[in-house]
Amino acid sequence: MDQWTPDEVDAHVQFMRDFAARLEETGEFVDTQALAPDGAFVRYDGEGRPPVTDGPFVETKDLIAGWYIIDVESWDRAVQLAGELSAAPGPGGKPIYEWLEVRPFLARLAHGHRVNEPLLRDLVPAVIGVLVRRGADFAAAEDAVQDALVVAVRVWPENPPRDPKGWLITVARRKFLDAARADTSRRHREVRVEGEPMPGRGTALRRSRPISAQPPRTRPPHATGRTAQRAATQLSGGRQAFTAREAETISLVPSRSGD
Repeated sequence: MDQWTPDEVDAHVQFMRDFAARLEETGEFVDTQALAPDGAFVRYDGEGRPPVTDGPFVETKDLIAGWYIIDVESWDRAVQLAGELSAAPGPGGKPIYEWLEVRPFLARLAHGHRVNEPLLRDLVPAVIGVLVRRGADFAAAEDAVQDALVVAVRVWPENPPRDPKGWLITVARRKFLDAARADTSRRHREVRVEGEPMPGRGTALRRSRPISAQPPRTRPPHATGRTAQRAATQLSGGRQAFTAREAETISLVPSRSGD
């Protein structure tokens, strides 16, 4: 957005405000926040040592700009609203068609039965550890487990597994492999594009680069705003309004190419 004109920025912000006002009228609005572009990674460094920080954020393809929290009746309604928000205007007043990430809260209810939150929180570190031992880096394993937890929230209330840990490992492993394959395909496409001749006179030199077998981090740990484990922990003693209806969260993840 730093390359947009002031009028384009104002139009974009006004669209967001109007969107929130419409959600307030329907009773679906809970909260919205924008995030500053600056920040840092932080981790524990051992007993008696100060936390380690690594910042500002490394260059990434995606960057969280902010979020909406909405209280809706169904997943389909959350997806519908995210699609409408994706049409926010950008340069020239045209829709930016930005990809938005939609995630449900773990503490939601499904058909009147609550998911066993303490069990999920206890299983997360063990499942991440299994994926790491099987070759995933920590960030990719964490992302895969978060995706598996979302599936668990939808499936377990009606069909609880006999072996919850084994179920999570299987689903998380599939999510990890899907993400790795998608990233490898993307990298192959990038190599092919780089090798295509440039328009105009002359001969283009074919360029290629090796593709690492190790899948890269699909998102930095901060990208979702919290891990699934932390989300469940925060929500345990939090807002009670979400127990009445299914709560979905829309995280705004504009790519740097759209700035």
